[in-house]
Amino acid sequence: MGWVIRLLDLLFLTLFGFAIFLCTLVVYDREEFAWPVLSFVVWIVLAICVNSIETQYAFLNSDNTIITSTSEYAGGAFVMWFFLGIALVFMMILINRVLAVWRRAK
Repeated sequence: MGWVIRLLDLLFLTLFGFAIFLCTLVVYDREEFAWPVLSFVVWIVLAICVNSIETQYAFLNSDNTIITSTSEYAGGAFVMWFFLGIALVFMMILINRVLAVWRRAK
């Protein structure tokens, strides 16, 4: 069970790194529509994933017994709202780019 928790933590951190990478692509490539869409989707997935984070811990007692267990941190609601806010920013960037193309087409 511990390897599953470590795998989920690694998946979350990988998605977070990918989201930061997409943020830089949105900033530097102002003509592409795919980057804001992908950023929006990844930030929504991150907001869903951060709601409950489980980590495994182990410690050694004085009588040389090893105690292992899983601790769940479910206090990520404020981070979830932060990630949703970032996703909304990328949705606004996408709408702004679509409207700019629409104005040029007129």
